[in-house]
Amino acid sequence: MVRYAFAAGSAVSLVRTGRQSRRDPGALRSSPKVRREKFRVCRGCETVWGHKHPGGLFFRLFCVPAIAMEWWCVIGALLLVQATTLTAQSAVTLNKSGYDGLVISIGENVPHAECSSIVENLKTMMIHASRDLNDALEGRAFFRSASVLFPSSWPDDCGQYVEPASGEMTTRADVRIVPQHLIFGENLWTQQSQGCGKPGDFISIPYTKLIYNANLGRAFVKEWAKLRYGVFDESGIEGDAVYPLCYYDERDGAARVSGCSDKFVNTNGICNGQNVTAYSLKSTTDGLTRLLVPQDATTSIMFAHTSPDVTKFCNQSNHNGYAPTKQNAMCDRLSVMEVIQEHKDFKNIPVGEEPYFGDTTPVLKFKREKLTRYVFVIEDTSNMASRESWNFLRDAIKMVILDLSDTTEVGIVTVVGTHKNNTKSTIQLRPLVPLNTAHNRQKVSSVLPFSPGDGAEQHSGEQGSSCLDCGVSVAIDMLTKHGKQGGNSVIVLVAPGTDRVNELKNLGNVAKSQGIRIATVTYPQIARSTYSSLDSLAHATGAPAFTIMERRKNHEKSFFDSYFELTQAFLAITNEFYQGDRSKLRVQIHRKKVAENSGKQETGTFYVPNGLGEPSQVLVYIHNPQNTLLKKVTLQSPSHRIYDQRSEELLNLRVFENNAVLNESGTWTYTFDQYPGNNQPHYIVVSATPKSLGQSEAPVMARFFTSSLELNDQSDPLVLYAEVKQGDWPVMAANVVVTVTMLHNNTNVLEKRITLLDSGSGDPDITQNDGIYSRYFTPDEISSAGTYRFELSVNGHQAYTWQTNSNYPNRRSIGNYDDDDSSDQQMPKSRCCGSTIWSSATKVLPPFQITLPPVDIKMTNYVLSKLQKLQPSRIGNLKVLESGEREPSLVWTAPGSNGDVGTVERYDLRFAFDLVSLMDNFETCSKWPHTLDIPLEAGTETTFRLDFNKLPQLLDRPIFVALRGINVYEMEGKVSNVVRLLEMSPPTPSVIPSNLDHFPADPKVVPNLSSAGGLNYSSQVLVAATTCLIILVILVTVGCVLFMHRKKNAKEALPPALSSGGQQPFSGPPPRYEAEDDYNKQRDKAIYAAAMPEHHQVHLPQQNNVPHQQIVNARTLSPYQSWTASQLLHEHERRHSPYGYLQQDGPPVPPPPHDQSIYTVNYYNNSFMSIADEGNSIYGQRPKQGPPTLPKPNFNPSLQGSLSSVNSAEKKKRNVTMV
Repeated sequence: MVRYAFAAGSAVSLVRTGRQSRRDPGALRSSPKVRREKFRVCRGCETVWGHKHPGGLFFRLFCVPAIAMEWWCVIGALLLVQATTLTAQSAVTLNKSGYDGLVISIGENVPHAECSSIVENLKTMMIHASRDLNDALEGRAFFRSASVLFPSSWPDDCGQYVEPASGEMTTRADVRIVPQHLIFGENLWTQQSQGCGKPGDFISIPYTKLIYNANLGRAFVKEWAKLRYGVFDESGIEGDAVYPLCYYDERDGAARVSGCSDKFVNTNGICNGQNVTAYSLKSTTDGLTRLLVPQDATTSIMFAHTSPDVTKFCNQSNHNGYAPTKQNAMCDRLSVMEVIQEHKDFKNIPVGEEPYFGDTTPVLKFKREKLTRYVFVIEDTSNMASRESWNFLRDAIKMVILDLSDTTEVGIVTVVGTHKNNTKSTIQLRPLVPLNTAHNRQKVSSVLPFSPGDGAEQHSGEQGSSCLDCGVSVAIDMLTKHGKQGGNSVIVLVAPGTDRVNELKNLGNVAKSQGIRIATVTYPQIARSTYSSLDSLAHATGAPAFTIMERRKNHEKSFFDSYFELTQAFLAITNEFYQGDRSKLRVQIHRKKVAENSGKQETGTFYVPNGLGEPSQVLVYIHNPQNTLLKKVTLQSPSHRIYDQRSEELLNLRVFENNAVLNESGTWTYTFDQYPGNNQPHYIVVSATPKSLGQSEAPVMARFFTSSLELNDQSDPLVLYAEVKQGDWPVMAANVVVTVTMLHNNTNVLEKRITLLDSGSGDPDITQNDGIYSRYFTPDEISSAGTYRFELSVNGHQAYTWQTNSNYPNRRSIGNYDDDDSSDQQMPKSRCCGSTIWSSATKVLPPFQITLPPVDIKMTNYVLSKLQKLQPSRIGNLKVLESGEREPSLVWTAPGSNGDVGTVERYDLRFAFDLVSLMDNFETCSKWPHTLDIPLEAGTETTFRLDFNKLPQLLDRPIFVALRGINVYEMEGKVSNVVRLLEMSPPTPSVIPSNLDHFPADPKVVPNLSSAGGLNYSSQVLVAATTCLIILVILVTVGCVLFMHRKKNAKEALPPALSSGGQQPFSGPPPRYEAEDDYNKQRDKAIYAAAMPEHHQVHLPQQNNVPHQQIVNARTLSPYQSWTASQLLHEHERRHSPYGYLQQDGPPVPPPPHDQSIYTVNYYNNSFMSIADEGNSIYGQRPKQGPPTLPKPNFNPSLQGSLSSVNSAEKKKRNVTMV
């Protein structure tokens, strides 16, 4: 099993684990044996290697087997990369009507106990599918052979001979057998990312469908037509606003089921009502289309594949181009057969080739991924001698070789001469060597010369480009000799471009015929202006291609970015061709460049989700191992634990490791302490391992691809795509951004950043919420010819995905059901895929960040000029929102002025009274008379209100509406999908005579409500007004009663002297208690709380040393009612004395409670100064406190005044009047 890298098409970095133990590394380090024997722990592989050997680093790395194996293990954990960005190419070919190269993979999570049933029923399905496909295409195609890849976890006991895979890969399988889908249940479905005529991504078959014997032949043919030929469904989906189950056919005035057949399609009560949105499903029987299509109907498989006699696709003669199906929307109303006939498989059929009607039984071979062979072809000339370029290359090659597993074979060939002397232009430095021993690894990794051109001295006088085709030819011969033994065969070509493109393309065709793929790395730069990159060779053989430009720092040094990009390119190649169980491989969760020229601390964060943990790794890439200019790199866990120790085992490879253990989920923080003077960047890479294989804890993955990797004058517009998923479920609302730069030899020029959308607008994004984000690439007007780099980054701070929910509605769709009745009725019955994918429950994902390796595409000035002036994208999701006021709204996603970028100049909105006129003659239809609102930016949801009140002539009859965008160049976009509107006139109100006294008494004229069975309009208005008046009177009455009751209670709370109903009324105004400051006001509130309303009651029990208070009607009197004149005078002078308060010799005041407890105050006060209910604070229980203590005055007894004279022996005589 190959253990070196990473899931193709995923946004994860995966590290091999092989057969090593998966014990917790933290526990392993702390074990007594490790401490006692001084063993070293390989955290990447969780293996303990003892080492007691002396010697230098080189000796310990290569001469001592234990240490060499340890380093190899550490390197295996080191090399991380995000997923490749290659557009996966199917290996299926059509030769003499027979398809070969079909790959079917069985997922690792498919139970082995069902292997026998799955294998037998898979054979049956393919036999039926091959026969049905040949019948549908009239002898033009059938399945001749196919390869079935078993999971690595399955033993060889399924009754089939299993051989090693010979180039087949699980990640590129055309058909995937997996557990049933959360939304689509047991239905077969195909993921389609691109438009009409473009291939799909894969076919998904639930393994539960293959446990029992079911006739799945035509169901598979239907999905194969989507995957291979790029056609779409010809049936509607219940609840879909764009592709409805039913539509209103104005040709005969009836509501019809969306579909295509050569016979009349019945509705059988499925569509109810004239409004197409008011339908109901009357039947719950599987195989619903049998009720709709007559028994003698033969078309269409894309509509009614379960009907017994339906064996053909709809063609031009019987196609229904007016039904709102996805096929009509995506393919400009072309029939399925018209699209298939334009496919490359049938467009250029050799003259005289007859249809085949013989035996169509396919041959199935069962295989397992086990082995990969690599031959590195490297140019070894002075073109590679740019500053540190060769040293970077040697270290990167060494890292990759040390990372490969012991089931891998590696050979190295260098190209040292030109094609003029091709017999001496190549050197086979190493034949294919199995990497099963440390000695073999040392031989292969150390074979490159120290300086470029050392082996080419005898050819130094020759002129011309290096003979790269000579080196590729030697590599093909090396791999062909071993090819019969099975395994992947890969050539990795590293060179600074070539001018022998045609020769290399011819060799590419030879390699492809032998099942050999050629991955290319154009490095360190394009050596000459006449050279071209090597990308076309990789594209022709279905392998990844990279362009890495060395950047000059000075005349001796290169920027460190080149080294990091080079290692990532090699790792992406090994990622693409990894064979084995990818679910156990490490995931890269964070990667960041730490800027150069910084002598201060640099900090960053990353998030570890719950589903990831140990074994983990935090790696730091540095330029100079002898002088890192780093004090330390510190990590802080979510629980604030600090990790600042490091391991230097890999320092000679420009990498060291922080010994953090990522066993906590949450946000981690790292800090770089740098010395001043650092002028090279650092890189940090963080990885962790999935804890389980469950869907809910699966890591988020991403894949980046484009509609084309090579553009020419006839190419379609370039579309950028990104697939973002958690396991098998789509990730929605992610921030998906593509950064576009133009490459130069020593610098890259930023062009723009493009945000991809999953809006389901129809052009280019065809399905909303499927996890496929897309957008057109439109260069700026100042862009010039050259190589453009596209780099994808995904951030998930607000992203979400599906979650399991047992309460699914049974959403049915035509053509959705297979012939058997054994499927689980509790699972949803929804077919993939309409305008959007619906889910009843979602969940928010933890934050994540993904950065993928770039894609480089060369563009000429002519191609750029075409991309700069695209027509506005088509509006494919036009919908109607009813308001009930004869003002319905149209809703759609705004197109762009240039594809789906920018803003259109205006919209062209037209309508017609019949569907045919609008779809066939849009230009001649009536324009909507009112101007649309100002157009919004592309990708924005737009709403426009149609006011039928201003157009009464359009009421009471159905109209059909569509629109298109027009840009500033007067280029018109394609017409949108059509919607139907029917707005009714308001009811005419009855006329009420102005003089009811002279209203005629004729019973024929006077309205008879009882006989009429209802009220006329005027009566309804009168009744409504009377009802409102009665309700208003009731409310006012209730309010008055409540107010009087409240006022009465308030009066009862006052002392009798203050109440108008008291027996002892007090004559004269009450005294005013004027305070000197705010503190006196607060004190007055506490002392004289007896004067408050009843909900401000302060209970003050009497004490023996204070005169009894007068009680009248069981209520305590206020001070001015009960105190003597002397007491009142004393209090008056005390308040107005300039000497403050006296603690002694004062007049009696209301005493505190006898129990010395806090004031018991029962009231509701909105003031923040309230002392009520202080124990119930929102911040917790407050301590109970008494009333505020008055401060002691600064009293000077030498000063005399009115306050002291009251207490003297010679008291002045005063009466109440004086007070």
